[in-house]
Amino acid sequence: MIITYCSSLTAKRIKQSAKEEFLAKGYQKANLRDIAKKAQVTTGALYRHFRNKEELFYEIVKEVYENTILLLKSADETADIWERMKGNTFDKGLERMRPFLDFIYRNMDEFKLLLLYAQGSGKEDFMERLVDVYTENNMDFIEKAYEAKIAKKMPGKLAVHFLTRGFLTTVFEVAIRDISREDSEEYFKTIGLFQFYGWNGLLGIEI
Repeated sequence: MIITYCSSLTAKRIKQSAKEEFLAKGYQKANLRDIAKKAQVTTGALYRHFRNKEELFYEIVKEVYENTILLLKSADETADIWERMKGNTFDKGLERMRPFLDFIYRNMDEFKLLLLYAQGSGKEDFMERLVDVYTENNMDFIEKAYEAKIAKKMPGKLAVHFLTRGFLTTVFEVAIRDISREDSEEYFKTIGLFQFYGWNGLLGIEI
């Protein structure tokens, strides 16, 4: 049966069918006709809701794409460097990571779409955007810590960029490799230990 009327329910059904299609085939190979057929609507009805495949893909991942960038921009945003350093313990650092981890697990499909299946779309730069945003955040902390003489060393931005990329890549392995929420606890403790002692050692911060 083909359903031709327009409604919010139709749009939801199209998005769900499109998500399944993008996860199965990737952005480039996904076909709007197949999506419409799966959603039981005409291609005309699909186009009344979404102008093209690009817009449809972005509507599915938009909330995750934009909120992830906002989360990384606002991470440890406390203005006073001394206040931020009060939380410089492994346990507190791990607790700060938990909301982000929870966010990933609530939106696993969308993260998979952005990390694995976005090639050819306007959002295939997702990881690069995140690395750039979080590198700026990290550099801001490093510069303030160095000026306050909390940090004794200040690595260059390129090194920080590569280290930031490594961290985010490691974090998103939970989505890429379907790591269970239960297994992620031990996984993130290991990552947290490496990050905590690695960054403090690199910056010459006494702990």
